[in-house]
Amino acid sequence: MITKSFLLAALASISAGDEQADTAQDDERIVVEGSRIGALVASIESPDPLPTALPINVLEVLETLPDVRAVSTGGAGGTSFVSIRGAEPNFAQILIDGVRVSNPSSSQGGGFDFAQLDPALIESIAIIPTSRSAVHGSDALSGVVSLRLRGADLSRVSGGGSITADSEDGYALSARLGLGWGNGSLLVSGGRVDTGDLTEASTLERDQVMARFEQGLGQWDLSAFGIYGETERNGFPESSGGPELAANRNLEMRDTSFLTLGLSILGPESAAIRPAFRAGYYDDNVAADTPAIFPGVFDPVPALTSDTDFSRLELTGDLRFRLTDRFDLVAGAGYQREDASSTGTIDIGLLLPTQFAIDRDQTSLFAEAEWRPLAGLTLSLAGRQDWFEERSEASVQGSIEYVIADGLTAFAGYAEGFRLPSLFALAFPLTANPDLLPERSVSWEGGLKWESGTARLRASVFANNYTDLIDFDPVLFTTVNRSETQISGFSLSGEGTLGPSVEWNGSLTVLDFDSVVPLRSRPDWYGHARIAWRPAETLRLGAAATFNSDFLETSIPTGVIELGGHVAVDLFAEWQATKALSLSLALCNALDEDWQDAVGFPAPGRVLRVSAGFAF
Repeated sequence: MITKSFLLAALASISAGDEQADTAQDDERIVVEGSRIGALVASIESPDPLPTALPINVLEVLETLPDVRAVSTGGAGGTSFVSIRGAEPNFAQILIDGVRVSNPSSSQGGGFDFAQLDPALIESIAIIPTSRSAVHGSDALSGVVSLRLRGADLSRVSGGGSITADSEDGYALSARLGLGWGNGSLLVSGGRVDTGDLTEASTLERDQVMARFEQGLGQWDLSAFGIYGETERNGFPESSGGPELAANRNLEMRDTSFLTLGLSILGPESAAIRPAFRAGYYDDNVAADTPAIFPGVFDPVPALTSDTDFSRLELTGDLRFRLTDRFDLVAGAGYQREDASSTGTIDIGLLLPTQFAIDRDQTSLFAEAEWRPLAGLTLSLAGRQDWFEERSEASVQGSIEYVIADGLTAFAGYAEGFRLPSLFALAFPLTANPDLLPERSVSWEGGLKWESGTARLRASVFANNYTDLIDFDPVLFTTVNRSETQISGFSLSGEGTLGPSVEWNGSLTVLDFDSVVPLRSRPDWYGHARIAWRPAETLRLGAAATFNSDFLETSIPTGVIELGGHVAVDLFAEWQATKALSLSLALCNALDEDWQDAVGFPAPGRVLRVSAGFAF
């Protein structure tokens, strides 16, 4: 992987020019994250705008955000593992400008493959680290990862791009062109990535294009976007033991393509009754040819082929009522349809077909209220009722925020969540169980947030209880509801400046697990730290580190084993050569640390990367 600090290393050099060319324009963004009424003090924001040097995928940014563990499970071409506060990766709802992009038809049971997404498209990221089923319905069991797209400057023609190359023959290219006309804009962008020899026997090639359109219609706002991307990947299968341990040296070949479309219309912000309408479409196709994994401590896995297509259409409308200056109410309804179809084979000495087709409809009613009875005090409550073919689910959440003193805010919250069984678990012909129940969560959180002119600090404690978890029963040879997991802990994060020329940020998340089932890739603590010094207005030098404790992992050759923790340090330098041209240099994994995020898949060693960006 291109390391996370290399992405952050270009914060000044490339984004400095971009801030002149692609100014953030959407203070009133038509995106639903934690609430339809207002921003939550408990949410976690990335830098805005994000750096635009091109890493492999958005995992490099996510790993530098509090409460998130984000890694690839099989080298540069592996799948994504994104966990919020130790929860399963498929428990997080992933949104791109408000459009759901998680795929419940995959064998992983859901989640989103971040390797498909070009990080140059992303303006900023918000993390809501607790259940938001009362807002989003199914899948938001542990929280929400909301990716906000870049927009064009409203007032002029703008553009730019970047090129990145590394010492392992990898490269990344990106270009964009924006047109603004006062009350509207259009941005078109595209990019390509090739990881070269970054990780042994695991490669990724990705091509992607995006268009984003915004238009003011009187006091109304219209926004629409489309993203299309393709990837070609190969590498050792997950759990095979990777290049170090896999007995079968044949590689998995995996091609993916995805299309995401979004449309939002928002009424006047000042209106006593403000209507909003949103439509989203997501289509994801995965074609994989996976070789057999030979036996080891665990039983072998036969060779598989599959070609799976998943699509989701969602429509949502709501009305915000500003009943008084102190009380807002939102009420609305939604409809969603999911379709999945798959053809494939499993080789057990003879080829068995594994075709399935399944669809699922969901209708919803929801309401959210926010009351500000006293200066500095905000009370929020949300409730939702979802109906499916043969069941219904209700979920609620509530929170309180209180400004104790200037810059110091206390917050607390309670949330219930649910997640429907994945379409794969319900329909895959060899292991399907149509009687599975939804997985559920109950979450508590409390904390403090402090802001001054030069620093921001955030501290929280939390407890999450997950029940009716879906697991595979080898005796019954089917999926069942049987597990329960309790995860508690605390999180610390902050950012700020030291004097006029030094910037810093960092985070630490500490977890305590109570689970009868070993949880893979879940360290007891993890975090990041970064410091940058600006000796001159156009030059920035710095260092960044990510770290985590030991954790359990599994593979067929080894069974359950413990992988060691690590501290990975990156060094970087950035130079704003001219107003339009920026250059950056990064030495990733500068200490040549040796670690693994998955058994038998070594992380990249020391890698030198050079990036150039331009903007007009």
